[in-house]
Amino acid sequence: MNEIIWKRTGAHSAAQRWGDVHDSILLFSKSSKYTWNKVYTDYDESYKARYKHVDESGRRWSDDNLTAPGVRNGDSGAAWRGFNPTDKGNHWKVSSSAVVELIGQEKAAKLSTTEKLEVLERHGQIHWPKSGGFPRFKRVLGKGMPLQDVITDIAPLNFQAQERIGYP
Repeated sequence: MNEIIWKRTGAHSAAQRWGDVHDSILLFSKSSKYTWNKVYTDYDESYKARYKHVDESGRRWSDDNLTAPGVRNGDSGAAWRGFNPTDKGNHWKVSSSAVVELIGQEKAAKLSTTEKLEVLERHGQIHWPKSGGFPRFKRVLGKGMPLQDVITDIAPLNFQAQERIGYP
């Protein structure tokens, strides 16, 4: 299913080749039916600093564009609540993952772009600038960064640690 790279904290210098500083861990599943629990790591402080706003629930958020370049003729190019993205040469760009998180995959798949905008509005995920400009998406700071397949923050085991099992 995966190859995970575990970067060691200490290097093994080699004179005639690059030093080996990682181990490869292979992830297998006995069948196609398995449970996957997402693991998150904390965001860097510099990343968190971009989320300057705090809502009434205490969630940190940053406003993000709700449009993308290019005119579309379908629902993503339609006017919504008095704002027409085609006037700017754009179309609506809705975060599908945010809508899925709010109402589920099955319901979200049946909605048009403007219906998804309504879902975001009902759940307080649309920011309306005081200047009267185009509405923006409230991108909420999540649980953390989903763990990736390169792991760099595991401390080495002491040679006498009980966790050490002698696997080569």
